[in-house]
Amino acid sequence: MRNLGRILWFVAQRVPFTLIMVMALLWVAYYTNSMYGRLPHLWLHRLGYSPRDLVFVRWDRLFTSAFVTDGGHILRQAICMILLGVGLAEYLGGTRWAFAIFWSVHIMVLMGDPMLITYPLHWDHFTSSTILRVARDVGPSVGYYACMGLATVWFPKYWRWIAGGGLLLGLIIFFWWQMVMQHVAVTKSSSNLAHILAVALAWLIYYTGRGLRRNLDRRRMQVHEASA
Repeated sequence: MRNLGRILWFVAQRVPFTLIMVMALLWVAYYTNSMYGRLPHLWLHRLGYSPRDLVFVRWDRLFTSAFVTDGGHILRQAICMILLGVGLAEYLGGTRWAFAIFWSVHIMVLMGDPMLITYPLHWDHFTSSTILRVARDVGPSVGYYACMGLATVWFPKYWRWIAGGGLLLGLIIFFWWQMVMQHVAVTKSSSNLAHILAVALAWLIYYTGRGLRRNLDRRRMQVHEASA
């Protein structure tokens, strides 16, 4: 029993953000009565995100939508993916990186998608974009896919490219398969495209941040040497 307590304490210390996200998802699912069934439409409308929310300044939906799922097996799938993606990124790179990538990419993708795709196409009277404009989305999938991409940067040299390339290629193939071969709903295809963007943005943010930090450290060293 004591060993179990030590293990749990070790896990809580290494991946606190992951555990908080899982507990938040479970609490919201219980509160919205979607633990075993589908999320009621009322809660979907209150907590879900739609591109229209940007226009009507309901920006809180950018955050609330990450703590809600469609319920049932989708909830269990989201929890498993958070434990895998966010947990691995947090364990390998630390809580700050996992937290920063999860939320920054989540917000950037949700805000950027309607600005670059949905509304321009809607103004041009494109039917699929009209559906996207009014559709509401929930779930932390953008965040945990971003963290999965982030985790690969800390893999050993060759495995880094194999895992990262395999993840991105798999998402692209899945997007193409559903879009071209199965003709799934446009809202689902938009979600799959968001996952691809999430992985790419996670890499871009990490390597840009690392490069800026190296330049800053180099300048500090130069200033220190000049003053010595």
